[in-house]
Amino acid sequence: MENKINAVLEDFDSLSIDEQEVVVEIERKRLTERKRTMLVKNVNEAEEEYNSGKLKSESVDEIMKAIENEADKDK
Repeated sequence: MENKINAVLEDFDSLSIDEQEVVVEIERKRLTERKRTMLVKNVNEAEEEYNSGKLKSESVDEIMKAIENEADKDK
């Protein structure tokens, strides 16, 4: 993966400043859209779980611990 990133960065560096700005703007918009899509998916899944009765009551501490565990998995 590091080789892919290096190759992309080298290609990016070969572009003019104007071209680099266009690429950055396009990628920023694409990333925002991907995040939005993931958020909608997560909300829909949560609504389905709630409506099906699969959710259980949890304390704030339990919820925060689950969030931290998920964040640790993503690293």
